[in-house]
Amino acid sequence: MLSNTVSVMALQYAFIFPAVIVLRRMYPHHRRPYKVPGGPVGIWLSVIVTEFVIISTSISLLWPGLIDDILGRSYDIKSSWGTSKIFFEAVTLGTLAAVIVMAVVFWWVGQRNVAKGIIGENDPLAIEGEVQPTPVPPSMPPGSGDPARETV
Repeated sequence: MLSNTVSVMALQYAFIFPAVIVLRRMYPHHRRPYKVPGGPVGIWLSVIVTEFVIISTSISLLWPGLIDDILGRSYDIKSSWGTSKIFFEAVTLGTLAAVIVMAVVFWWVGQRNVAKGIIGENDPLAIEGEVQPTPVPPSMPPGSGDPARETV
């Protein structure tokens, strides 16, 4: 169902755009290969406009006719989608619930891996200075490990 795909994708972006503001506050001196026009005002304006579009899109796709009802317009889900409102919402919200459960599971696994120290300096998402390098076990002779750790 196309509306499932679009609504789930739109909701993912609801978390991505505000992350720009959070990451710029957490890491103000981190080098970025791009500039947002307008500086902080441009960032806030783009986040607010984008969030409005994302939320209104998600609402209209997860609950078709809700915005029409608020605006006083008639809407018939049966003629638009060929199914009952209860079935449509059950499938759509069920899919959304499954995606949320998967996201929580992946987050939990990631937190567990961080606690175990599995991520290291070669983690592509690591920010310099945050992740300590993982030591090379003494049993590894030179030439058998990471080339970045080799002595010349």
